[in-house]
Amino acid sequence: MDITKYILTLCTYIIMIIPLHNWNTDLPDIVYEQEFEFVRNKIIIPVEVQAREYRFILDTGATNLFSTDLAKEIEYSILSNQDVSDANNVTHALPLISLEGMRISDYSPGTQKGFIVDFSTNKALSCFRIDGIVGSVFFRNCILQIDFQSKMIRVASNRKDLGLKRKMGLDMYVDPQQNSPVIWIEIGNKNKGRDQVLIDSGMDGFYEMSVKSSGIFKSNGIVEIIESSSGSATIGLFGDGEPVRQKRFMAQDISLDDIKFSQVIAETTIDNNPRIGVDLLQYGRVSFDWINGKFYFDLMKSVEDYEAFTWPMSPTIKGDHFLVGTIWDDSLNQTISNGDTIIAIDGTYVTSENLCSFIYRESLFSERDSLSFIIKDTVGQKHELVIHKRKYA
Repeated sequence: MDITKYILTLCTYIIMIIPLHNWNTDLPDIVYEQEFEFVRNKIIIPVEVQAREYRFILDTGATNLFSTDLAKEIEYSILSNQDVSDANNVTHALPLISLEGMRISDYSPGTQKGFIVDFSTNKALSCFRIDGIVGSVFFRNCILQIDFQSKMIRVASNRKDLGLKRKMGLDMYVDPQQNSPVIWIEIGNKNKGRDQVLIDSGMDGFYEMSVKSSGIFKSNGIVEIIESSSGSATIGLFGDGEPVRQKRFMAQDISLDDIKFSQVIAETTIDNNPRIGVDLLQYGRVSFDWINGKFYFDLMKSVEDYEAFTWPMSPTIKGDHFLVGTIWDDSLNQTISNGDTIIAIDGTYVTSENLCSFIYRESLFSERDSLSFIIKDTVGQKHELVIHKRKYA
C-alpha cells in the first residue's frame, strides 16, 4: 500500500438509472493488441474517437467518461441528464451521450454511451492529462486481457486465441448497470470467509472491504483491526468526500482459487462495493471473459514479493493544496489535524505548480522508510515532524 493511493484512487464506480447496453456482437476471430503506459498506478491507453487519437485511463470499475474538452471536438447525441454518484456518495447530474467511431487498436464495438465530465475540477485526474476513461461496458462482447509484463492489452472473441483454458477460470459475474466484473475471493487462514469483490483496474492498492463485510469477518475471527481513524482521504470522481470513520484490517490470507497472498492490509470503503485493485493485477496476466463469464489470473510474479506496510498519515488534495487527509496514529493528533496543509515533504516545498509531480512520484513513499513533513495548521502555525512506515513481516 502507498501513502498516495488515497489521492489517486479514481473510484468512478457510478450508480445510474439506466443501463449502458448497446453492442456490436460481430467480432472477428482475431486478437487485437494495444500497448499501454502504466503511470502512477493507472493504465493509460490511446483510444481513437472519430478518427483522432486521445488519452484514456482503462478502468474496469467505471463506465465510459468523456472530458468536456473532448466533447467539444466530437459529434454525439445527448440522451438525457442522469444523477450519478461517485465512491464518496457525492452526486451530480451529468449529460449521458451516445457516440460512434470509438475504437482501441482496430477493435470497435459500435455505438458507445457514457457521461461528459469536467476533469479540470479534479486535480488528481487533471494531472494525468487524460481525455476520458474507458470502462468495462466497452468490452462487453469480448475477452479483455491485461498483461503487465509486456504492458499490453489484448482483445479477442475466442479464449483459445489467448491461451486460456475454461476449467482454469473463476466464475465472473457482471454488474447489470455498467458491466463491471465481480468475482468471489476467499479470506482468512484458520477461520475463513468469502467476499464478492469488484475487480477494479482504476483502484490503487490491493483490497478494500465494505463496512458490512468487515464487521462480519471481524466477529468471526477472519480479520483483525490494526488501525482506525476519522478523516477524508479518498478522491472520488467529484473530489474529496466528508470525513468518515475508517478502519484498517489485516487479513492473514487472501486467495483466488489456489493463488494465496499473505498478510494483506485492507481498508473499509466509503461505499458498499468491496474491490480488488491494480496491485493484484501487477502480479500476473488477467483476463476478463465477458462472453463466457470467466475471470483468469495467470501468476507471473512471485507472491513472496508482496510486502504489507502502512503509513500513519494519508494525504489528500483539495483544489491546489496538499492536505492531511486521514490520521491513523493517535499520537499525531497532538500535532496535526485533518485538513492541515502539507507545505513540504523531505525538504521539497509543495506548490500548485509542482503538485502533479508529487502525484507522479513513484519511489518517494514506496521505497522510503521515513519521511519528514512541514505542516501548517488551520491557525497558521507550522509543525515539523517525521513519520515512519510500518511494515508487517
